[in-house]
Amino acid sequence: MMSEKNFSVFLQVRNPVVKSDLEEIILSMKGFRVNNSGGQTSCDLLILELGEDPQEDFKQVYSILSSELAKEVFLTSSRLEPELLIQALRVGAKEFLPQPIKRDEVREALLRFVKRREKIQPPKEEKKRGRLLISSGAKVE
Repeated sequence: MMSEKNFSVFLQVRNPVVKSDLEEIILSMKGFRVNNSGGQTSCDLLILELGEDPQEDFKQVYSILSSELAKEVFLTSSRLEPELLIQALRVGAKEFLPQPIKRDEVREALLRFVKRREKIQPPKEEKKRGRLLISSGAKVE
């Protein structure tokens, strides 16, 4: 079940085709919006494209997650070396989206994101109230 929450996604993607594809996919899904405001505003999800210096990007991801500017980070890149993927996981990235972007992979990653967020903060209407049942036995002689 999709959350009624409106998750804010900030795209830090240089490749215009990849950025356009991601925006289209995100906006097609209920419960998501793309945050286009510049600067260091907080968001629910940051999607960051790795550049020429992945080590600097990894430092940025670590800093963003440490300062809680984003609750989760997804990384995207056309480079898929195993060392790069391992480092991405070590700095705290939850998903890695290979380029070229595949619509189904992005949708599935966003759905997993929603499930993780709902586990952390269950909707208020799902709180269950307890019931107390009292019974007593009777012995007849």
